[in-house]
Amino acid sequence: MKTYHVYIETSQDALDEGGPLAHLPELPGCTARGKTVEATKDAIRRAAQDYVAFLRTQGERDLPDEFDFDFHEVKDYTLPPDYEPTPPEEIARAKRWLEASRRVVLAEIENLPSEAWDWKPAPDDWSLRWITNHMGGAELYLTDKLMEPDHALLDRLETTRRAASERLDALAAENMSRVTTFDGEAWTPSKVLRRMLEHEQEHLAQIRDLVARFKSSQ
Repeated sequence: MKTYHVYIETSQDALDEGGPLAHLPELPGCTARGKTVEATKDAIRRAAQDYVAFLRTQGERDLPDEFDFDFHEVKDYTLPPDYEPTPPEEIARAKRWLEASRRVVLAEIENLPSEAWDWKPAPDDWSLRWITNHMGGAELYLTDKLMEPDHALLDRLETTRRAASERLDALAAENMSRVTTFDGEAWTPSKVLRRMLEHEQEHLAQIRDLVARFKSSQ
């Protein structure tokens, strides 16, 4: 049985955003939040099962049938595995998973009527237009952390994904262990890949919920 290391972030930022946040670096993209540490453990167990099932539907076969968890509580947003060197096969795997996730995102929203894009359940909620613009910009924002700050344009989802992929492909071998600090926070290739996948999955769930609520409102 495979044992996955789960890091439960209990920083003040995490608590302010809704509760402890669990990361599963060995399955980048798998994350879950709960109101308490114990609730977060239960949430990440369910999230891991769902994420592995999703990856299998996308053709990933090298995944365990059964797995357990070793939990660690951390205060730092940069996790211990984030400091490990990033091998080329990890970048290739992350890009496959990002593309799989993006296909699902586009399938959720590509055939919606025009009025769906700016519809919000409540005035302070996010619209689909805001979410997709945010997702597109976030990939340039995250891959910015692999280089000196620049003024990359924030384009639409497909354009920003291509730009992010080019940055990953261009990452030199000697920079695979490089730690870059932005605003006092450490960033590494492993952390950037993890956050790209986590971010995609977080907003996919949000999109699905918003689309379902929009359709039920019509």
